[in-house]
Amino acid sequence: MNSFWSGLYDWTKDRRYAALFFVTLVGFFGLIILGVVLGMCTGLLDTPEGLVAMSFGAGVFILALIWKAIRRLQSQRRDASTFSRLSRDELTKARSKLMKGRKFKRL
Repeated sequence: MNSFWSGLYDWTKDRRYAALFFVTLVGFFGLIILGVVLGMCTGLLDTPEGLVAMSFGAGVFILALIWKAIRRLQSQRRDASTFSRLSRDELTKARSKLMKGRKFKRL
């Protein structure tokens, strides 16, 4: 039996994760706006301690994003290949040629 969440995942998977990306993006900025509004309503942003706490949290988040970008660039540089990837048709033809050349021996 399929659950709602697995069906939703399959639906976004077929559309190359565009819907999931936009929902996540809107949710992220929505949470930031909600945090600022709640901080203003509670008076947390009026005190210097509140501003320091919010700026510290934002700084840690920005450092995490920078670290992730650096690691991604390093992994892309490490995985860089001098050959271009084969298309699906080329892969199928290459596999069929390899399988034709094999001779199986039975014991």
